[in-house]
Amino acid sequence: EAFAGSGAEAAHLNTVLGHRVGPTGTAFATALASPTTGHLPFLVVWEPNVPVTPATVFINKAAIASDRHGELTWGAAQAGVALGVTRYASERFSRPGTADDYVLIVAVWASVVSRQAAPYNPYADTQDSPPPLAADGTIHWGTFYKSAKLQQSYERLWNLGACRGSNKAITVPVAENKLVIDRLPEAEFAGVVRAVVGQAAGGMVAFDESDSTGGHAEPLVAQFHPAGVTRLHIGGRAPASILTTGMVVRLRAEVDGKGHVIRPVSSFEIVTPPAGFVPDAVRSDHLETIVGTVVSVHKNVVGLRVDAGKVRRITLQLDPDAIATIDAARLDLVSTGDEIKVKGRLWTGEGAMGAGTIFVSDVVVSKRPLADAAVAQPGPQTVGVR
Repeated sequence: EAFAGSGAEAAHLNTVLGHRVGPTGTAFATALASPTTGHLPFLVVWEPNVPVTPATVFINKAAIASDRHGELTWGAAQAGVALGVTRYASERFSRPGTADDYVLIVAVWASVVSRQAAPYNPYADTQDSPPPLAADGTIHWGTFYKSAKLQQSYERLWNLGACRGSNKAITVPVAENKLVIDRLPEAEFAGVVRAVVGQAAGGMVAFDESDSTGGHAEPLVAQFHPAGVTRLHIGGRAPASILTTGMVVRLRAEVDGKGHVIRPVSSFEIVTPPAGFVPDAVRSDHLETIVGTVVSVHKNVVGLRVDAGKVRRITLQLDPDAIATIDAARLDLVSTGDEIKVKGRLWTGEGAMGAGTIFVSDVVVSKRPLADAAVAQPGPQTVGVR
């Protein structure tokens, strides 16, 4: 092991020297044959086609992150290793040819510290990505790749040190595969929910623009921002059976000293509290508003956690006909048949899902009337990609 330099000039090395025939030789060959993303082992040379002796494989411990980093690794760092190996070999192997019986593995850490921005990477999302949510509430989407498979293929080659030139056969397809979502115009859409997938961060809702959910036409797909900044509001009423763990409920009730609600609950609210919300402490033998997180649901018995006061575990029994009033922002509260209104940027070209992908900034869902909810059938839970 060795250190050299400091700060931006620092380098750290680990070395293994052994016979060509044996465990070290096996490790040597395995390293050469096992490149990974950002790590490309190579034979150390004095100059092109003139390898050092003993044969030395250079393994970069820091993933190649830029052209400059690659130049320092394959240039200065390799030259330093070549000089060190040659000096050592001249002292260790006095007889000509004896160094050929050995192999050397060198793992080198060398990084780049610079005040300048990283060089342009044509395969990256963007060189200067804005935050997902601006101070004025504007949502930034960045880049959408029409073919994720094509993008991943070129990114892998880039990280291995390939595809770094200006060959238009490569750069043009890469550029044409990108869609800057923020440049698409915003519009409003409305319809009826057909299917729901995922959570508020990166989830999707497929919906028909007509009132029918039984047709065969492809739906529009509302794509939620992966950073969870899409604004979502769900309102309306639903059967108490919609309740699941993790939801936050608000209700008026009285609990005894053991945290049991005295009377069956016939109505409650499902809410999404603001960030940093702290509920009021629950006092036994007082009729008051309770806000708690659902931790268990077993038939009509619900367990709540209240993050304040002494009474922190509450058990309540739901009335068989209990109704939930919803004023929340959870995608798992959206069901087939609900009415939906969205504002977003529509893409109908290559890579779009269904009849088109809408990158949504605002979503408002109204629960279908309870009479309809009782007879509605679940819709398909998949959406197609072109």
